[in-house]
Parts: sequence; C-alpha cells; structure tokens
Amino acid sequence: MSAAHTPGSWGWHRLSGGGFRVTGQDPKHPDVGIRTVAVVDGNLRTDEENYRNTRLIAAAPELLEALKTMLDAFVEDPLDANTDAAVEKAYAAIEQATDKKKLAGYGAPFWNSLEASMKKARGQA
Repeated sequence: MSAAHTPGSWGWHRLSGGGFRVTGQDPKHPDVGIRTVAVVDGNLRTDEENYRNTRLIAAAPELLEALKTMLDAFVEDPLDANTDAAVEKAYAAIEQATDKKKLAGYGAPFWNSLEASMKKARGQA
C-alpha cells in the first residue's frame, strides 16, 4: 500500500510560539479545510535555518512536478521546445524553495553548461 502526499500547493506561516507550520488543502476534499503537512520547530537550529527548511518543505509539490516535467521532456526529446519550458518550471520551483533567483548561488555551472549544450545542439551557439 502506498500513501500519497497532500496534493496541491503548500503554504506556510510563522507560529506565534516560534517555528513554522507548512499547510496544504486537499482539492479532492475541500470540506476538510487546511491540513498541517509539517511543523518546523528545530530548537537546536537558528530561526534562519528553520525558515529555509520551511520554504524547502513547502515547495516540495512544485519541485516534484518540475522534476517529473523535466524528465518527461528530456526522455521524449532533449532538443524539443518543451525542454525549455520544463527547465523554466524547474527554475521557478527552485526559486520558490530557496528564495534565490534563477542561477544565483546554486548549481550555476551545471545550469550554464546545460543551457550551452542545448544551444549548441540546436545550432544556436
């Protein structure tokens, strides 16, 4: 038996006593209301680290969807126009999870080399 995660986009808010709560609403059961997905309250962690962990957890559905989209696009045809859309979707999910803009500060060499390879394969380099 496999369990599914809470579907849809997840949000988060700061708890009054410290820490953060990640929440989601199941679109199949709107009458249930908002569900708690996770509580981030690491007493041995800084508030900044808890905040960043919360953002990462809250972005999980979008990160999963972006990864699935990228794999589908690359498996189908790595040079297809849909690949560009899949890469942009991945950038957006990573930005949501990390609060960083597109290539700033994480994995830039990989993404730059991927974009260069795609342009070269398309004869745009």
